[in-house]
Amino acid sequence: MIRRDATLADGSPGWLLISQVEHARISGALAAAARPHLLLGLGADEAAMAEAQSPAMEAVRQQIIAAVHRHDDGWRGWQDAPQLDPEHGRPYSFTEMPIGDALRIWSGSIAAAAEEGPLAAWMVGGHFRRLLDRSETFSQQPLAALWRATQDRARDMYLDEWKFAAPRVHTDALAEQAADALWAFDSLSLWFCCGCPGGDAAAPTEEAFACGPFHVGEGTTLETTVQYAAPVDGHGAATALPWIFTPPEIELQAPAMLVPARRYESTADLVAAYRPTALRWTLRGE
Repeated sequence: MIRRDATLADGSPGWLLISQVEHARISGALAAAARPHLLLGLGADEAAMAEAQSPAMEAVRQQIIAAVHRHDDGWRGWQDAPQLDPEHGRPYSFTEMPIGDALRIWSGSIAAAAEEGPLAAWMVGGHFRRLLDRSETFSQQPLAALWRATQDRARDMYLDEWKFAAPRVHTDALAEQAADALWAFDSLSLWFCCGCPGGDAAAPTEEAFACGPFHVGEGTTLETTVQYAAPVDGHGAATALPWIFTPPEIELQAPAMLVPARRYESTADLVAAYRPTALRWTLRGE
């Protein structure tokens, strides 16, 4: 769950709660809107554009999009009854989860991705492997080492299965591009969901993701910089340069729950305080 600061209608502090599943859906929408040849890392010339349209490459593209879209499916059960941080009586943000719960959720996400194919499972497993390695809290814990070793063996099998199916097309380089695409669009969705105003419900925050220029995809064909722009019709707006997408602009929406910022005694207490709202953004080129 994403928990960000907000201001209620009466001016009192609140929290805006966005599910990881919705965040991942936005990631998938961005991946689907990306120019196919750039998503696949094929370059920008006419030959690359034509190659991206081949049936084999289109099948890879669809599996990449599905993996990005479903990379947080392991959160589905948790989101229905979010746990509370016992110290503060507030719903855990995704960066605050106990390691055992986080690893179970990540494993569930990998299992969901495997339904889309071995590349998708390899991508999502690698995504959480990267998050684990970068976590100062989790990375050195014994449970993390066991999970890492288990997932590394599984990822090797997923990658071998995928490459064996079409050795000329399914290359290591293409798999690495797919992993980079997941990382880029996950980061871009978080930039929107974790801090950028998307309407009257949410006030700007001081969080790291909040609204400053944000660079994704460095060193890949998906490299771009997004920046918050003047609101459009009361909704949030942002620009991306260079424009790596096919449509001239992209409409994004994240359903969310608005709750007072206070100590909650139970999950039922929190859920009873839910008030549905939504964040909306328009992303366009400069």
